[in-house]
Amino acid sequence: MATGDLYRTLNRYEIVGKVRQAAVAVLAALSADILLLFCLFSLDNILNFNSWTRIFFVFVIVILNLSLIGWLVWMFAYRKEGYRKLATGFEKENGIRDNAMINAVCFSEDGELSASLKNHFVSQAVENCRRIRLRFSSVLKTRNFKMASRVFLLAIILFGIYSAVFHRHARNALFRFINPYSQLASLNYTQFNVTPGDIEIIEGDSCRIISNATRGGEAASELSLVVKNQDSIDSYEMQKGDKGFSMEIKNISSPVVYSVRNRHEASRWFNIGIVRKPRFENVSVMVKPPEYTGEKEYPLTQLKRNNELLKDSLVKVSSVLPSGYKAVFFANGRNISDTTGFEYRISSNTVFTANVKNGKGLENKDAWTAEFAAVEDRVPEIRFLNTSTNIEMLLGEKIPIQLLAEDDIAVKSVDIFIEASPDEKILKSFKYEQNRKSLREVWILTADKSIFAQNASYRIWARVSDNFPGGHAGLTQVPITVHIADNSKILAEIGRNDAEGKLYSFLIKALEKQKAVQNMLGGRMKNIRIKNELNEIDSGQNEVHRLIVSASDTAAELRKSNRITEPMKTGIDQVKSGISTEILGEFKDAFNEKKKVDVKITLNKIILMQGQLIARLEELLNLLALGKKEMEAKKEEAKEELQDLALLDKFKALKKDLEKFKEDQKKVMEKTEELDKKNPEDWTKGDEDLLGNLAAREMDMSKIFKADFNDLSKLGRQDFSNSKMAEELVAMYEELQKAGEALKKKENIEIATLNEEAAAGLAETIEQNLERWLADTPDNIKWNAEQGEGSPDVQLTDLPNELTDIIGDLIESESDMSEDSQDSTNSTAWDKDEGLGWGVSDGNINSMQAKGITGNVLPNNNEVAGRSGEGRTGKSSGQFVGDTAVGKGGRETPTRLTQSPFEEGTIKDLTKEPQGGATGGGKQSGIGHEGLRGKTPDNNRDLDQRLGGQVELKQKAEALLRKLTVQNLPTGDLEEAISKMDLISKSNTKGKGLELRQVKDDVLSSLIDAKTAINEAVKSDTEKNIAKRKKDNFFKYNGNESTPSGYEDTVEAYFKSLAQGE
Repeated sequence: MATGDLYRTLNRYEIVGKVRQAAVAVLAALSADILLLFCLFSLDNILNFNSWTRIFFVFVIVILNLSLIGWLVWMFAYRKEGYRKLATGFEKENGIRDNAMINAVCFSEDGELSASLKNHFVSQAVENCRRIRLRFSSVLKTRNFKMASRVFLLAIILFGIYSAVFHRHARNALFRFINPYSQLASLNYTQFNVTPGDIEIIEGDSCRIISNATRGGEAASELSLVVKNQDSIDSYEMQKGDKGFSMEIKNISSPVVYSVRNRHEASRWFNIGIVRKPRFENVSVMVKPPEYTGEKEYPLTQLKRNNELLKDSLVKVSSVLPSGYKAVFFANGRNISDTTGFEYRISSNTVFTANVKNGKGLENKDAWTAEFAAVEDRVPEIRFLNTSTNIEMLLGEKIPIQLLAEDDIAVKSVDIFIEASPDEKILKSFKYEQNRKSLREVWILTADKSIFAQNASYRIWARVSDNFPGGHAGLTQVPITVHIADNSKILAEIGRNDAEGKLYSFLIKALEKQKAVQNMLGGRMKNIRIKNELNEIDSGQNEVHRLIVSASDTAAELRKSNRITEPMKTGIDQVKSGISTEILGEFKDAFNEKKKVDVKITLNKIILMQGQLIARLEELLNLLALGKKEMEAKKEEAKEELQDLALLDKFKALKKDLEKFKEDQKKVMEKTEELDKKNPEDWTKGDEDLLGNLAAREMDMSKIFKADFNDLSKLGRQDFSNSKMAEELVAMYEELQKAGEALKKKENIEIATLNEEAAAGLAETIEQNLERWLADTPDNIKWNAEQGEGSPDVQLTDLPNELTDIIGDLIESESDMSEDSQDSTNSTAWDKDEGLGWGVSDGNINSMQAKGITGNVLPNNNEVAGRSGEGRTGKSSGQFVGDTAVGKGGRETPTRLTQSPFEEGTIKDLTKEPQGGATGGGKQSGIGHEGLRGKTPDNNRDLDQRLGGQVELKQKAEALLRKLTVQNLPTGDLEEAISKMDLISKSNTKGKGLELRQVKDDVLSSLIDAKTAINEAVKSDTEKNIAKRKKDNFFKYNGNESTPSGYEDTVEAYFKSLAQGE
């Protein structure tokens, strides 16, 4: 780098030169900007440049000024002049002669010259520069700067005069160029104030345009709106209002450009941008029903316009929003959440809405809407399904009561009761654990004499309740009225001469006699002191017994001929050998000197036993009446079957008559046609005789069909809903009569032929109908006909039979468990002197003695009470007497199951054989795991071995309950049976054998009732399906019957005449 005074002078000269150039350039640029703005402002005032023109000029001015700034930066930062050029310019500008500066620079850069020579020229140049002062103030004295200053001053003066004279115009133009998008117009044009101007809205929203316009200080009288979209440009008149002229553009779905016009002048174009509606990415609604319903929370997958929910249901709403979005939820217009979800309990009709706002602040006020109606819990409904609500019954008779219960949530319980003063008496109650909205139930009503009385009427009601707090209960609107008939009315119809009459006579005489004997004994009991005073009463009692014996003999004969039921015969035999014989024995023992008994106590006992006998005789009479009623019902069924057979035989006979008639009629037609070819004057004697025979024949046939019609009308099993065949028989009878009368006449002989043809046609039609109707009898024959593309008639499935089979299996499984329950823990214990036990039979050892006896048959796997130390092989409880065990031989048995505590110490075991059984006491023995070899296991171990079968049984019952629920079949007491199975498990774990046995019997009874209920429901459904199929077949036949061949024109004319008549 060159150094020294010479080069310092040249460097300073360069800087001063750059400053001079920069000053001139800046003044020139400022002058140009001012003059350009003057021109642009003036032109804008005159021409009213649009936004784009103003933007263009502003852009040009900015570019020019930025270019100047860039040039200045480049000049000062990057441009470097050579020293020779600087020396030349310095000499020329400052008048230095002899080229002293350039020579010094050139010689100093020449490496071949000597240093002394270089120093000489440099010294001369430096000397010439000392008198020259390079100051920045010298820039102001240059000619170019002075020229630029004058131009700049002139520009300022010119713009100042413009601004002073036309200050409003200048200001207007300045604001327009500062903000090219401003609505401000030139003062020579209309000034528009447009709201909202440029805007972004959500798709589908509307935008109201409001504008005010003035020109020359006067408001515009009318404005129009020009709207330009993708397809067209439209102009609309704006409506004047308080705030100015306005117009609303509705449902904007694409970008729109608009401008406001005042006659030929218009505002700038404004843009309405469209933004997609802020939406939820996902909204999910969960509903939690009230607690009392027992229902689980569930999602609402599809929201309807109006969603009905149970009152006090909890609605849970959660949503997912895009990043930067915000949501606000409202319930009936009230803000309930500013987050992405909420929970709300529906207590009344509620409308939920949600607003979603995007990052730009645009809000979609219709982002989500859901309306929920709070529905009150409906009162459950129940009704009887029995076809008859007035029923006559006998005591002991059973009838199925069918009912249907419905609720909007779940049926909790059903009670069947009768009116009883002052309170009601519940006959049956059903409890349901599962939530079932609709269920059918069947209960077998038994006319028990403890509840019902003869010759009395009762009204049976059903009540259903749900789980609603406080209880909603529904009652059947129509009760079932039950009249308990007196069995004497039915028994009185029994003939006195046949065996049944004799049986009734014996029983009723025994009953009446027994009542008389009882009354006699009751009246004389206080005065009876000796046996002789009982002779008359004893004689009467023996007479009662003889009548019962006679009834038993008669019942045996009737049973052989199957005229009475086995329970009836067994009941009479039990009375004969049981209570009746016992009463006679009590009479003998009343004054037996060998037995010292209190006579009054004995007589009181006899009176009670007589009352039992009277009750048993009444039951037998009622059972006889029931049997008679059942037999009458069977006779009615048999009678109906006989009527069906009679109707079938009559149809077959009629078919044969028709076939014979058709053949005869054809012959008649042939002969009458031959006669028709001749004139009546040409008939011979033989022709007239033939005509007479034919007429007589036609009359005879008409009488035959008249008789057939009368016979058919007398049969009770024909279907009078279809009168077609009867009408055809009458029509054929009339045609035959006409034919017979016409054949007697000589004129108009052609009528006979027509009538014969009509009769023959009707006969053929009836025969065709008989082909079909002979099979349409009440024997319910099922016809399997092929069907086209229509829906098939689905018959009753086999599922109900399968369900009853499952219940049967459950009953068998439960019965199989009786072995375990019968071998349950025996807690009986006693103490006597002798050794107790069983000789050679199965049984328990219940002894508190120190010795016991076991027979050849080992005890069952039972747990017994006692403390015998010898001879015992079964499970046992009680204290072991001795301290040494010897005679333990026998089979291995499980360890005891009782919960009695162990005692301290061990039993000394003298036998060498291993034994798995318990010691029979509360002590432990040995060191093994079972019996004498170690500790007693947990008390519940063996009982738990039964749990597998019990659990499987319960699972089958629960699966059956689900199937019944799905098929909407009655469950009877199946739910009650399942709940009692739980009690069995609890009883097992607690070792309560007696309770176990009782509960097991209840389970069996419940399962049997459930099976009966299902069978009754299936029977009812089957009868309904049979009736429906018969009805459907009848209507299908009527609708599909084809027109007999040859009668198409006649049938068509008939229907045309009907149509014209209407």
